[in-house]
This record gives sequence, C-alpha cells and structure tokens, in this order.
Amino acid sequence: MKRIKKLRTSIFTLQSFAAFSKETCTFLPPIFTCSLIVALEKHTYIYTLPSMTLFSVYPTYSNPNGVCDVRFVESTPVIATLGEKRGSIRLVGKQPEVILSAHDSAISCLALSEEGELLATASTRGSLIRVFDVKTAHCISSIRRGHLHTSIVNLE
Repeated sequence: MKRIKKLRTSIFTLQSFAAFSKETCTFLPPIFTCSLIVALEKHTYIYTLPSMTLFSVYPTYSNPNGVCDVRFVESTPVIATLGEKRGSIRLVGKQPEVILSAHDSAISCLALSEEGELLATASTRGSLIRVFDVKTAHCISSIRRGHLHTSIVNLE
C-alpha cells in the first residue's frame, strides 16, 4: 500500500486530487464522468469507474512528479498532461487532441484555470512561466521570473 503524501479537494471545481509517491491520481466526480486518471513516470492512464476498465493510455516524457490537471470546458473534461517530448504538453478531451510545445526544458508543473480556458506552465529551469489559451493552443503570455534557476512546484 502506498503512503499518501497530500490530499486536496476543491468544492468549486468539483474535483479531488490525491498525490502518491511517484504518481498522481485524479478523481473526477461521478456526476460528470466516471473516470480515474493516473499520471505515472512514463504514462498517463485513464480508467472508467467503477469497473476500472482501462480506457486510454498516453505515453509521456519523464514525469516523476505526476504532473497532470483536469478541468471542465463547456461540460467536457480537459486533461492536461505531459507529451512524449521534453517540454511538451498533451491536452486530452479537446477534439482533435492537441500537443503544445511549451518549453525547451522539461515541465515541472502546470495548471488549468478554474474555467479551463487557460493553461499555465513552468519548466524545470524555473525562470519562465507561460500561459496558453486552451481553445486555440496559442501562447498568450510569457512571464519571466528572473534569470536564476529555481524550482516552481505549484501554479495555483
């Protein structure tokens, strides 16, 4: 049994997160969809509940922190997880699926806005935060934090 490191629930977005060592599990409310999203080091898995049937598997770039986020855009869940290449992000749930080239370095964290319209990303270098429009997949802002490297672990 894995030890839980943190648990966070938000009433406003109707979603719960549970982070385990080297994996992140996101539970979507059964009112909207019955899915479990698990982001591991090399893959992101989507299971249907309660049967735990594997629905989809997405290969990812090295993801030791289980970087992943979920929000609802026009009643459709949008999942942001790492893409297969360093610095890329995959947006699942949009039709067609979108791959963003967000940074030159690996992604350290990402966050979708409450409405699911914007996506903020930070790389492992920690000097630049980028904001993307989820609908168009275009970078709408780049925020330079400075020139010194640092670890950005949360973009809420």
